[in-house]
Amino acid sequence: MTTSDPASPAASAQTAAPPKLRVSGWLVLAPPGAAPVEVRRAMPVVGSDGGPMGIVAAVVTEAAPPTVTHLLLGCPCPVPEYRLVPLALIERVGAETVHLRIPSSALCQLSRHTSA
Repeated sequence: MTTSDPASPAASAQTAAPPKLRVSGWLVLAPPGAAPVEVRRAMPVVGSDGGPMGIVAAVVTEAAPPTVTHLLLGCPCPVPEYRLVPLALIERVGAETVHLRIPSSALCQLSRHTSA
């Protein structure tokens, strides 16, 4: 029987908690030290061209304390589809709308979310 060192990177990867989907979350956009902004489920998401891209379906977090890593974007398609938006693609968060750095035509280039 072999055992692994609990402090080893391999052991950490095996015991890492899977990402969690949350109704809302706080994130800090550039510049560092800026005030945190809240992103909530059902907020509209628009591209850099002002075109609609969908709505926030959830906020994806990892680790403890929960750290927001992505937004889960619900896409306005005939068949529901979900895409992951990395925080680096968020230009700003308004009072009720999330504005991305990419045009709405780039929606299909975002990674699809699949449930585990």
